[in-house]
Amino acid sequence: LKLLGETGLPFHEVPQLKRNEPPTSFKVRGKKLKVDLLVPAKGEPFKTVAVRELGAHATGLPHLKFLLEQTTQSVLLGRERIVPVTVPHGGRFCVHKLAVYTLRGGNNPKSKKDVAQAALLAAAISQDQEFMLHDAINAMDKALRSKAKAGARRAIGLLEGDYPEAADLLA
Repeated sequence: LKLLGETGLPFHEVPQLKRNEPPTSFKVRGKKLKVDLLVPAKGEPFKTVAVRELGAHATGLPHLKFLLEQTTQSVLLGRERIVPVTVPHGGRFCVHKLAVYTLRGGNNPKSKKDVAQAALLAAAISQDQEFMLHDAINAMDKALRSKAKAGARRAIGLLEGDYPEAADLLA
């Protein structure tokens, strides 16, 4: 919270649904800006993990290490600021969304959002940067590949009619 406060924005902790759980998200008062603190999961997915270096807690996200192994620098354009950010490799982000879809379970509303985002990324990548998806698929280990398969099948179903090239890439 102290580090976020250095931005000059009035962040506050967002309480968890379970009253005894420490917060892992921070929001700016009166704005839609929200920051979720995530770390690679080492064990049970989506558990709250202490991050001593920051004096905070984070949510353990499965396969986050895969996502962070290849990143690029970009900027976030806002009404009042331009903020430098590090973003994941597009192909890895797509694969990660497919795996997280499976981990959340198909009936979770967030899982439907995950697979829709993965399908959208695959459609965009398939236009002229299909190498990004090939690179990500080749970089997966067995555990990630097994998790991403169900999400890929679901995304292929969303893509087949309008984006057959993207469906073929995921297949």
